[in-house]
Amino acid sequence: MAPCGIKPKTVPDLVDILADVADACPSLPFLYYHCTMLTGPLFRCLDILKAADLAIPNFKGCKFTDRDTGDLTSCLFYFPDMDIMPAYDDQFLSNAVLGAQAYISGSFSLIGPLYKNCLRQVQTGNMSEARQLMGRLTD
Repeated sequence: MAPCGIKPKTVPDLVDILADVADACPSLPFLYYHCTMLTGPLFRCLDILKAADLAIPNFKGCKFTDRDTGDLTSCLFYFPDMDIMPAYDDQFLSNAVLGAQAYISGSFSLIGPLYKNCLRQVQTGNMSEARQLMGRLTD
């Protein structure tokens, strides 16, 4: 996650901070936590992913806690093999349609089978059933 106090002024500054953290655990996959509600909308996640992918050998993706679906779409398009995991429950269905395959959230952990079924319905093109399930998930 980007620092909340003294904020980096450029994407390379942020990636330098992330690289220092990732260096402490080089044998483990490193995920960036893109949480603009805590850190502010400093930079687009896509710009951070592009720079981090080049600079951090163990970089594997991000938890995307932001409501900017345009940025998320770009991340999923440019990095289809990277773990880009949206976090907002109410955007689950639209994120699945955009191509998100993995998610991080407390409710995903608690009622995972319903989310998994909804994702499976999207993947098989059964949008009517996916919408029904999403209605149950957000009710």
